[in-house]
Amino acid sequence: MKLNLNLKVLLFHWNKIRGKGGSLIAKSLINNRSLIVLDGSFNSLGLSLNNKSAHEFKNMFIENRTLIHLDLSYNSFSESALKILKEGLKENHTILGLHLQGNKAFIDSKGFLNLNKDESPSSMHIFSRIPLNLQRGMRKENPYLKEEMKNFDNCWICE
Repeated sequence: MKLNLNLKVLLFHWNKIRGKGGSLIAKSLINNRSLIVLDGSFNSLGLSLNNKSAHEFKNMFIENRTLIHLDLSYNSFSESALKILKEGLKENHTILGLHLQGNKAFIDSKGFLNLNKDESPSSMHIFSRIPLNLQRGMRKENPYLKEEMKNFDNCWICE
């Protein structure tokens, strides 16, 4: 992925990738200049020794200038790892859409990562992923969950 100039979208959700794999993926994206959408949800990218994967994602957030839509939902990032991710995201001005549900964090309406220590168990059952058609506003919504989802998913691209 370091040198790939053709890959625009990478969807690797539900692959049981753990921290070491997450570290390698994040490291390879630091200098990538083509990928714009990354869905790594429902893995275990946050399970790494000394938060190594979080540090690599932090570096990727700081250096990568092409990624605009990212889903890291349900990846077992610890509170300390989320703080590290938050540091990197403060330096990033290209990611417009970010999903982090299921990691005891949420994205506020201004696009900032906030820790949510009191995340209710019911919120863990409400999730959305980057839509496969990748068109803004085309996500199929359940009208009964629409208001509840807005509390947890503030993706500027999907909403």
